[in-house]
Amino acid sequence: VTHKFEVDGEANVCIRSSSANPKFPQLFGLRVETNVHDLASKKASHSGDEASADVHLSQMELEMQRIQNGMRTIINQADFAKTRDAEFHIQTKHMHEASMWW
Repeated sequence: VTHKFEVDGEANVCIRSSSANPKFPQLFGLRVETNVHDLASKKASHSGDEASADVHLSQMELEMQRIQNGMRTIINQADFAKTRDAEFHIQTKHMHEASMWW
């Protein structure tokens, strides 16, 4: 599995095997590669201030995109929770009405 991170920082990786258990654990190996040459070549292709401005702007654009994606995910999760809560409320109301007749 290969994943390319758009911004620098920490990352959490979860690896799970459905066949692993306490009696038969499974070992996993990870290889992490960093590619700092892309950023260096991008800086070298431009001149001085222009290069740092382009790199800074692209990092800001990536960060804004990451924030927008995070906000979209939060809103989708909130909508899902609201729908589940409404369904639970209706189910509880129906169960209460049904139990009144017993």
